[in-house]
Amino acid sequence: MALRDWTERHRGFWEFIKFNVLGNVSMIVRLALMWVGYVLREKVVEVVRHGPLSEPGASLDAPEAPDELKATEPCADGSPVLAQSP
Repeated sequence: MALRDWTERHRGFWEFIKFNVLGNVSMIVRLALMWVGYVLREKVVEVVRHGPLSEPGASLDAPEAPDELKATEPCADGSPVLAQSP
């Protein structure tokens, strides 16, 4: 009952205290959400940089069949050399 009496007598001061406490809670929540967003962003950047599509020539297309021949470096005469896929 003492708290209720005090808050009724000091209504303006009580509102000031509640405003400051809730403002601090809001700031802590915003900082936590920003930190979570930063961590998630770093994870996404890491996956993009070092993921399966980061290698040169990587694509979302189906991989080549192992027995399919593909052209590699041209010979000295300009004709392509066909090599077995690894």
